[in-house]
Amino acid sequence: MDGDTNQTKPRTALFRPAVPTLKAFSPGDDFTLWAVRAKTHLQDTPPEHLGRYLLPLLDDDAARQFLATGVPILSGPDIIWPALEELFARYELAPAFLENVLERRQHLAESVDEYEACLRALATKAYPKASK
Repeated sequence: MDGDTNQTKPRTALFRPAVPTLKAFSPGDDFTLWAVRAKTHLQDTPPEHLGRYLLPLLDDDAARQFLATGVPILSGPDIIWPALEELFARYELAPAFLENVLERRQHLAESVDEYEACLRALATKAYPKASK
């Protein structure tokens, strides 16, 4: 009988590097830097599940603003990432967006729902830290 009766796993199988947790994005944060980290963090996530894993990575204010855009949470990355970028990448231009909200009028061919969605998107950019 062999002196080493314990079956041991290879040393590499026992070592698992710690996966750093990603800080939730807040509307005042640097979106570009956060997006790079989030994309790296979520790189193995199936595209159809991206929204489910991404929503918890937004703080409450950011999640409310994103959900207010009307982008379905089950959308793919080609829809979700541009929507997030449009919403948060230019938050420093809030005064310009406020002016757009105040000057925006409903177009003749625009439905009330379309007009409301446009105002909501402009308002979330004008008031990035406001919560509903």
